[in-house]
Parts: sequence; structure tokens; C-alpha cells
Amino acid sequence: MSGMLLAYTPNVDYRTQYGGLRRVAGSDARVRDPSISDRRILIVEDDPATLHALLELVPGWGYSVDSAGEGQRALMLIEESCPDVMLLDLNLPGGDGFSLLEALRGRGITVPTIVISARSTAADIARCSVLGAKHHLRKPVDPRHLRLLIAELYSQLEVARHRNLDTGN
Repeated sequence: MSGMLLAYTPNVDYRTQYGGLRRVAGSDARVRDPSISDRRILIVEDDPATLHALLELVPGWGYSVDSAGEGQRALMLIEESCPDVMLLDLNLPGGDGFSLLEALRGRGITVPTIVISARSTAADIARCSVLGAKHHLRKPVDPRHLRLLIAELYSQLEVARHRNLDTGN
């Protein structure tokens, strides 16, 4: 699939249940238990067509997904399940993606994030970076590029997990 992600099927429940959280020794940061082998991604997107297309693509790449259409629901899912990666739109009802990134940072929660948004001014991209987002993609998204960025984040997570296991954290 190339170009903008389009298509929507109403009344489809794409949610999955997640494993537990653990605290990193000596900090309030929450991370996923490295013994949980499945790869979980949270998609935070309010546009039904884009959400549906992402929910069709991402599981096909071997990832489990959950989704939220607004920031408060996303924050609740992150606190409950601590996904490995988040795909985040900036334009959300009831608060934007920046607010969600700020709330996570304020709670000491780190989720490697790829921002996918039509908002792509230099100021928006810089703010995303300052708030901890790893990448920023402008809509429409090339699925091949998104897949490569997700794989890159998982490679970085694996390196970090092995380092933590080696040091006993």
C-alpha cells in the first residue's frame, strides 16, 4: 500500500490486552517487562480512515496493536499496558499530541514515539523532538518508511533491554 492510508470499517474492535508494567530500579520511569516477547504498538489517531489503514498495516508487520482516538484514553492505555512504541497524531480532540507527550514526560513515562501528522512546521517538529518523539512523519505516510522507522525503534529497544539485563536493571 502506498500513499495516504485510507479505508474504514465501522464497528470493528481492534483492541488487544497487554501485559504488566514494572518500574526501573531507582526511578519512576515505567517500562515494559522484557520477558514479554510480543511487540505492542499504541496508535493514537482520531481520523477513522487513517486509523483503520494503520490497523490494517501494522499487525501485518508482526505487531500487536491497540488504539485511542484522544489523549486521555491514550494516557490510560499507556499507564495500564506500557506499549513498546506509540504512533501519535498531533491533532486530537480534547487536547493535542503535544499535551500527551508532556503528560507522559511529567509522569516519568517513556514510550518511543513516531509522530504522524499533517502538522509539520519546523516549530512543530522541534517541539516533538524536545518532548521526546523519535521521528516525525508528514501525512500522507509512505508505509514502507513507517515500517522501517518502527523496526529501527525496536532495534534500539532490544539494545537497551540487553544493556539493562547485563547491568541487572
